[in-house]
Amino acid sequence: MAKGLAYGLDIPLISVSTLEAMAIAMKKGSDQNTDFFVPMIDARRNEVYCQTFNKDLKPVSKPEALILENAAFNKLNGNTLFGGDGCHKWQEQAEKNKNWHFKSDAFLSAEHVGKIAINTTGFSDIAYFEPNYLKDFTGR
Repeated sequence: MAKGLAYGLDIPLISVSTLEAMAIAMKKGSDQNTDFFVPMIDARRNEVYCQTFNKDLKPVSKPEALILENAAFNKLNGNTLFGGDGCHKWQEQAEKNKNWHFKSDAFLSAEHVGKIAINTTGFSDIAYFEPNYLKDFTGR
């Protein structure tokens, strides 16, 4: 939709990561002792789309489609906040860890998307821009 509006109105297009915007929303609603933010989008079955950010919201991992298994986040040492509509899956099966916290109601708004867009230095090419889908469409 954004691509069509940008083309029709002859205005530049700025692409924004949904996971990064979710991390901004999570940080805004958290305490100062959080070391990592892991926004999660439910990808159905036992899978989520996620990315890990440090306390300064710098990416620690690439965005990925992750099948949740017991050791999925054991490498994170520190207070970690999992958020978004996919974190309830992880909360249900994760081994108890006193440094892991869950906030399924951490949703983004235009404010969080705008913070990324305002700090973007370049524009996306309207003709060739494609959303970054983490999994290929397989159809039925």
